[in-house]
Amino acid sequence: MDHWIDDSHFHWQSQNATDPSSKRGQEIIRHAALGIDIHLFVRENKLAAGKAAPFTYHGRVLYQSHQGSQPMSVVFGLQSGGLDGCTAGPACGLRCISRTYRVF
Repeated sequence: MDHWIDDSHFHWQSQNATDPSSKRGQEIIRHAALGIDIHLFVRENKLAAGKAAPFTYHGRVLYQSHQGSQPMSVVFGLQSGGLDGCTAGPACGLRCISRTYRVF
């Protein structure tokens, strides 16, 4: 389950098929070296007022560590300078991770 570890670290669980040696797993682990920025969007609840709840943008993250495989449990650290309160969605074109929406 995805959750905040503390104020600056987020635990994220990948899709079930993601293995550290797979293309997707390597994109996550080596994202900085590959020039891939990962941006974190989180929503605290699935629904708000009976509709899909908005995501909150928390900024760019950096890979810290992982455990396991299929799925991978990944720890990301927040980078400073995020756009607090941004509720941009998938159309913004950012590479994002979140509990229910993943784009790589």
